[in-house]
Amino acid sequence: MKVALVSFGHADSAIPMAKALSEFVEVDLLFTFPMNRKRNNVIDFEELDVQPGMQNDEIVEKAFSAEVKKYVDERFKMTLFIYKSLKIKSLSNLALSRRYAKILKSYDIIHFNGKNMHILPLKFFLGKKKFIYTVHDLENHSGEQAKNVLAQKFNHNILKSDSHVIIQNKADYRKVMEEYHEQTDTIHFIPFGQLEIYKYYDTSRINVQESDVLFFGRISPYKGIEYFIKAVQMLKKDFPKLKAVIAGSGKFYFDTQEIEQDKTFSIINKFIQSDELVALIKASKIVVCPYTDATQSGVALTAFVFNKPVIATDTGGFRDVIKNGLNGYLVPGKNAEAIYEKAKLLLENKQLLEKMSENIKDEAESGDFAWSTIAKNYIEVYKKALGK
Repeated sequence: MKVALVSFGHADSAIPMAKALSEFVEVDLLFTFPMNRKRNNVIDFEELDVQPGMQNDEIVEKAFSAEVKKYVDERFKMTLFIYKSLKIKSLSNLALSRRYAKILKSYDIIHFNGKNMHILPLKFFLGKKKFIYTVHDLENHSGEQAKNVLAQKFNHNILKSDSHVIIQNKADYRKVMEEYHEQTDTIHFIPFGQLEIYKYYDTSRINVQESDVLFFGRISPYKGIEYFIKAVQMLKKDFPKLKAVIAGSGKFYFDTQEIEQDKTFSIINKFIQSDELVALIKASKIVVCPYTDATQSGVALTAFVFNKPVIATDTGGFRDVIKNGLNGYLVPGKNAEAIYEKAKLLLENKQLLEKMSENIKDEAESGDFAWSTIAKNYIEVYKKALGK
């Protein structure tokens, strides 16, 4: 079986997925980007002179860091395909899709990881090939600008089709099965595992602010950062030397003047390179995800790579991976006091904090969120798609 894993971003989960799959099938990982998006967590080709189309080996070699290449260990091939833009009605992009489809025709399974409207012309040019879809976000997050109607229709069309669709958190899976209850044979719940690729980043030469509590990720209203801030303001009354870090790119949606003047807080408002992100997580005690809504749990599964307990809102994919009192805590949404109480409990009890770290380490080696288990589940879906 020959599989093309066509990933529209999501590199830190797609690469471990491909590595796990490579134990069972021949798999190539084809990252697909528009020209104006040249960076995605562990991929960076901003400084490279790229042209639309399939990139040559020299470009691919430079786009991936030494850490990524060490992790991949030549188990599978990674390539880059670049579109001029996101516009599917562009004649030049249609021509690119036709070229891309000719490459993809040699595979038995074409697995689209993430959502991108260029899938539509690719499907047209690929005819009756077998497609698998992994859907990351069923709906837009609160507070974010609504995406076009076509993107919403796309999800509906693939869910009601005879193609196999992967949902990565149980809440969305239950919701989908209620609406598409006749599609029980083609809609599947398969999570993703710890984003273990980050283990390969060397942080020995990186100096970062140590923190008791850390928030990291893109700045956006649905992330609920204001509740993190309120919880920290309560915590510092109990822990006068408390240190809190907020790290991520994006425009703050509230006035940050007060926390900028408070030495408890360190704000790193920029795109965080992978090695710096790893250093920040290693230098923290607890990671906090105060989201008002969520789909996947990538932040938690990154924190778990370094055995850091997570306090997160009881929503979305956090419910799947956080086990209360074992590897972190789930708290009610929009509730700073609940975050404060759980963070205080952990910061006061070093033994509990260490025990949770041990639990996280044990959990990664087996169970539903182990990459070996996840890969086997994908293989079963591929077999079904091929009628085997």
